[in-house]
Amino acid sequence: MATKINRREEIIARLFAEGKAEIMDSPEAIAQRESLDEYMEEARREYLRKAHASQIEASRFIITS
Repeated sequence: MATKINRREEIIARLFAEGKAEIMDSPEAIAQRESLDEYMEEARREYLRKAHASQIEASRFIITS
């Protein structure tokens, strides 16, 4: 019979002990996440604008050439 091995709790405890993990519920951490979210949303919008403009330019090139 197969035995499922779950090392999740062990890995999480080790990461906290090594200082590689932390609970991010401080006001500073929340502000950092919100700032990152805003930055990523703006980057996403910029990418979509550029992709749309590229499609428009490509359609004009194909039609007029």
